[in-house]
Amino acid sequence: MRIRNYRQEDSLQTAQCIRRSLSSISSKYYPKKVIWNLKEYYTARNLKTGENEPWRLVAIEGENIVGTISLTKDGWIMGLFVDPRYFARGIGGNLLEKIEKLAKKRGFEKVRAHAAINAVEFYKMHEYKVLRQVSSEEYGKTYRVIKKL
Repeated sequence: MRIRNYRQEDSLQTAQCIRRSLSSISSKYYPKKVIWNLKEYYTARNLKTGENEPWRLVAIEGENIVGTISLTKDGWIMGLFVDPRYFARGIGGNLLEKIEKLAKKRGFEKVRAHAAINAVEFYKMHEYKVLRQVSSEEYGKTYRVIKKL
C-alpha cells in the first residue's frame, strides 16, 4: 500500500471508495438521510473541484484506491474513509499520519476533525482530544476532536 497526492483523474475511484465505506460501515451508526447527504457531498464531481478541501491524499493498493483523507485551508481534517474490504489494516492510521505531516509542513499548529460515532476511539488512539459532541440534522452526531502538532 502506498499513499500519494490525489489527482483529478482519481475522482471516480475515490467517490466509489467513499460510497462503499458509507454503505458498509457508517450506515450501521447513522440514519439513511445522513448517509445520503454524505454521498451527495462526496460525489466524483465535487471531489474533482476540491475547492473546500485543497489537500487530499489517497491510499493505493495495486491499481485501486482503498482510502482517502483531506485537509481544509483552515486545518480541518475531512473525509477520512477506508474501503471496507481493506478495513483494519492500518490504512486509516497511515493516512492520518501523512495528513498531519502535511498540515505541519503547511504551518498548522493543530488539526481538528469531526469524528464519526464509530471513529472517536480511532482518533483517541492517535492522540486526539475530544472537545465536545456536535449534532446536525444534515450530518448527524459527531465529536469535535483536536490534536496539537
